[in-house]
Amino acid sequence: MPKPLLYLSAYFERNQNMYYDELFNVSKTGDWTPWLKYFLEGVEEQARDALLRTRKVRELQEQYRTLLFYRRESGNTLSLLDHLFESPYLTAPTAAEFLEVTVAGARRILERLVEAGIVEVDTNSWPHNYIARNLLRVIEAPTASEQTEAD
Repeated sequence: MPKPLLYLSAYFERNQNMYYDELFNVSKTGDWTPWLKYFLEGVEEQARDALLRTRKVRELQEQYRTLLFYRRESGNTLSLLDHLFESPYLTAPTAAEFLEVTVAGARRILERLVEAGIVEVDTNSWPHNYIARNLLRVIEAPTASEQTEAD
C-alpha cells in the first residue's frame, strides 16, 4: 500500500488535549493502561472510518462501471476508470502513457468520462487536468466523529 489506510494522526489531532494528557500521565505515573486504551480507541475509530470510506469508494466505482457498461464504452475507458481510483487527477499525456495509446486517443476517452459525469476538466492548467471530484468528495469527507463534533 503506497498510503496508510489507518490515519491515526487525524484521531490524535481531533483529541490533541487528551493525547498530551495521556502522554504526560505515562511520564508522571508510569501507568500505560490509560494511554493504551486511548490509543486503541483511536485505532478502532479510524478503522471504522477506513472501512466506511472503502465501502463508499467501491460503491462509487461499481456505479461508474455499470454506467459505462450501459453506455457500451470500450475496455480502455473501463481501464482508465479503474486507474482514476488510484489517481483521481489525470492529464491526457498520463492517461495515454497508462493506456499505451496516443494523447489524442486518451483525450477522446477522457472526454467520454466527462460526458458520463465521472470527471471534470480543469481548463486552467496545461495540459488540462481531468479530476474525479465525486471520488475526491468521498475520500475527503469528514469522518463520522468530525461530523458529530460539528453538530
